Amino acid sequence: MIDRSKAPEVKPFGFRKLPQDSIERLDNGVSFHTLSGGTASLVQLTLLFPGGKSDVDNSNIPTMASGLVSEGAGPYSGSEIADSLDFAGATFSPHSSKHYTGLSTVVLSHKLPDILPLLRAMTEEPHFEERDIENLKNLLAARLRMDERKVLFRAQTAFNQLIYGAGHHQAIVPTVEQIETVDRATLAKFHGSLVKPERMHAYLAGSLDKRTTEAVKDFLNSLYAPEPEAKGIELRREIPRPEPAQTVFTEMPEAVQSAIYAGVPAIRRDEKDFINLRLAVMALGGYFGSRLMTNIREEKGLTYHIESYLASQHEDGMVVIQAQCNSDNVGEVEDEIRKEMRLMAENPPEGRELERLKLTAMTRLVETLDSPLSVMAYRQLELVTGTPRDYFEAQERAIAAISPEIMANMAAKYLRPEQLRVSIAGPR
Repeated sequence: MIDRSKAPEVKPFGFRKLPQDSIERLDNGVSFHTLSGGTASLVQLTLLFPGGKSDVDNSNIPTMASGLVSEGAGPYSGSEIADSLDFAGATFSPHSSKHYTGLSTVVLSHKLPDILPLLRAMTEEPHFEERDIENLKNLLAARLRMDERKVLFRAQTAFNQLIYGAGHHQAIVPTVEQIETVDRATLAKFHGSLVKPERMHAYLAGSLDKRTTEAVKDFLNSLYAPEPEAKGIELRREIPRPEPAQTVFTEMPEAVQSAIYAGVPAIRRDEKDFINLRLAVMALGGYFGSRLMTNIREEKGLTYHIESYLASQHEDGMVVIQAQCNSDNVGEVEDEIRKEMRLMAENPPEGRELERLKLTAMTRLVETLDSPLSVMAYRQLELVTGTPRDYFEAQERAIAAISPEIMANMAAKYLRPEQLRVSIAGPR
């Protein structure tokens, strides 16, 4: 019988290495990653193709192309695809990021071979019916109109212009007109340029047996490019050109509260200070007991929510601080953010605060090991965001070695209040 009047014994984490995935280059050029393990009879297959939102002039194209492949492909109608996935107990998730577009399915191990013909059709012969395109355009336009009425969305779009610089593709504000210009020919051309086996990565993880693995391998080996003459998409690695440090305001008279996006340009994941800077940003506002949360939300009651995080891709990085608050509190919240940034350098975490940070960081790291699916999702970051291969082990070493001196150095070097770009949206 458990005595619930006593706190459970707490023990330090025993570190485990991130399992290595097996990587095989198939005959047609596909990079095939596999990782077997776990007790659940589930597998996940993810196909990633180079070419994403930052690599085309209209960022809606990858979203629409990946979202429409399950609406009809090859000999299958959209309803037939949906019924077959349901019968197999499978989920299907299209997705697009900055530089990659992907298709992913989670399914019972023994059912995966049954749905490979669907994946082949969606990869090689999507219909892109006019009716489905119009329905999706109407949906995306309605979402965008709704987003434009949200203070957080308006603050973020203006913030992107400060961080990336005017004219940068990441700073372009989406419009309904861009959505409406997308047609079937545009989607077909994008998809045809996307599906190039020699540039494609496939990730298979879960409870794998030889039959399942060989079936997926045969499926991948037989893929061809839908439009062989179409050139593969060239990844657009455009370096940010930040605007000078400043505060900008977007007036939204109808809003009932204000949103704040603040931040500074930062470094990429492959640079030596990245992990230590990430820990400093976590101490600043990356968990419930962090300084921004404790001071601005808990003690002063100025915000409904506030957080900070370090975002990074292949060509850029940024520290982001995000909050929503009563419009009367905007000035004080901005002042307190700047104050906490200064204090990170002058009075860095130590003692119990530092130990709490290290436990939080290690807990999040260990969560990666929950299942082969979560491990493989982590491995995909190496391709999608440029994470170094030894990043997991490097994080464990950095967490163990972090000190007040390292935190103060990171804050003084990267978290400088005078470099803050601030975007505020709400009623004046």
